[in-house]
Amino acid sequence: MNAATQKIEQLESDRLTVTELIQQTMDSITELKQRLQTQQIERETLIVDNKDNFQRKAQIELELQDLQGETAQRDAKRNDLKRELAKYDKFITESEQKLAKIIPDYDIIRRQEEQKTAQRDLAEEKRKELFVKHGCEN
Repeated sequence: MNAATQKIEQLESDRLTVTELIQQTMDSITELKQRLQTQQIERETLIVDNKDNFQRKAQIELELQDLQGETAQRDAKRNDLKRELAKYDKFITESEQKLAKIIPDYDIIRRQEEQKTAQRDLAEEKRKELFVKHGCEN
């Protein structure tokens, strides 16, 4: 009986060992399932964050392109306005030069006109006096 008892005890010991291994394996499986679930949640969160980041990146790139386009347009407009300003500066300078040449002649002609007007007024006055002397009125 000794051999049979030993065999039974050995089988019981093996059964307990296998049961313990099964329990350890089940505990490991449960722990792995929990870790997997945590990893899946983290993965999904990262995917959503990444998607949001890509969308924001695309939005920033579009805004940057818009700003660069606006800057280029502003630069082009600024250059156009500078050219136009230079053109008008040239026109003004030319006009001022022409005016500087004309002013002395204008002053001479204006003085002559004033003199002629004064002579005319004087002649008109003399004519009126002559009419008065001769008894005729205008």
